[in-house]
This record gives sequence, structure tokens and C-alpha cells, in this order.
Amino acid sequence: MGGRWGQTRSYTSYFAYCLWQVVGERRAEHKFLLTAWAFLPDHWHAILYPPYPLTISRVMEAIKDGATKRMRRQRREFGTLF
Repeated sequence: MGGRWGQTRSYTSYFAYCLWQVVGERRAEHKFLLTAWAFLPDHWHAILYPPYPLTISRVMEAIKDGATKRMRRQRREFGTLF
């Protein structure tokens, strides 16, 4: 691939790549069914079905938390987010 993501690709592409990686990791961890997704420049959509007793809220929390942490590491941002 060559170079760091920030040097060779737009940050939007990098963030989509991070999200794609995290969704795959969380699917392996939580075993939810993902039937569709769409990445847009400033947000994304997904249709997913978590196995009982897991909830959609918990799956989304796991995805958003993982993606945010990964992106912040890439941007070298540290400290409290909220």
C-alpha cells in the first residue's frame, strides 16, 4: 500500500476502512447478522440482527466505540472524548 493512510488516501476513506474493519471484528465477536450496509461521507447505515439476548443498541455501541478508538489512535488524539 505504501505510506501512511493520511498521506496516501483521504481521511474519509481511512475512516470508512476503520469502520469496515471494526464491523467485521464485532461480527466475529458478537455473531450478529449483517444484511446490508452503506458508507457515506459523513455517516453510515446498516441492517443488522443480533442474536438474543444481545440488542441492536449494544452492537452499535460496540461498533461505534471500537471505530472511534481506532480513528483517534490514528490521528494521535488522546484524552477524554466526552
